[in-house]
Amino acid sequence: MTRFPIVIDRWDKNCREQIRVVIDNYKGHNIVDLRTYWSNGDEWKPGKGLACRITHLPRLIAALNEALTKAREHGLLDEKGGAP
Repeated sequence: MTRFPIVIDRWDKNCREQIRVVIDNYKGHNIVDLRTYWSNGDEWKPGKGLACRITHLPRLIAALNEALTKAREHGLLDEKGGAP
């Protein structure tokens, strides 16, 4: 049996916020959740984000890969993902 949530990655957005990518189950539906979390100093609380059924994950990944390609084509990112 799968234990949820499954935290895929998290990174600092700034000194008070994190971005998290999580696989979870909500009301019997498997979801992927991309969300900001904010700190009140003691704990991290969920903020705004996007949650959708896991079946949308392949299309979401394809769209994000296309966004990465376009950002590089337009000189917005270098090959390592940093600012040019």
